[in-house]
Amino acid sequence: MNVWIERLTPWSLALECARATMGKHPTGKEPSHEWKVGALTCEHSPIRTVMFAVHMQDIPTFVSVHFVRHKIGVEHFVKSQRSDRSASGASRHDLPQDASVDHVMVCNAAAILQMARFRLCGKASAETRAVMESIVGTLRSIGETELADLCVPRCVQMGGRCPELQGCGRAPMILKKEEN
Repeated sequence: MNVWIERLTPWSLALECARATMGKHPTGKEPSHEWKVGALTCEHSPIRTVMFAVHMQDIPTFVSVHFVRHKIGVEHFVKSQRSDRSASGASRHDLPQDASVDHVMVCNAAAILQMARFRLCGKASAETRAVMESIVGTLRSIGETELADLCVPRCVQMGGRCPELQGCGRAPMILKKEEN
């Protein structure tokens, strides 16, 4: 597996959009660390202007399918398994669920936060968590520390309470199973 990320739009655009909602003129400056943390924490709409290309190479097909489930603020581009598009000519019917595929997501910062909540959860498959952890680590390595720091499982984001019907045990359950 290999993950790399490109930021496609500048944080200054998010700041410019936020200032527009307050009737202020653009500054042309990058926002401060504190401003980024605040905008990401409250998930205000300007963070949707901060776009990334997340490249995932050689990930299992079933992991790619987990990421494709995320639809808001993201477009997915996954290597086809069509035999006429494969160098090996292998039939898609013969490929296992863990056959490697390449997957690119073009997504905004809000979509990444949402993906992390589900894909870092202890109920997610270990392989999917590993890819999401790699995405978070890569964000950190390219200087997107504010975003990386807020990429946490839902139970952490929700203050230590698990919203799942059957949790992983990391946090107390919000919803209890009905007793028969």
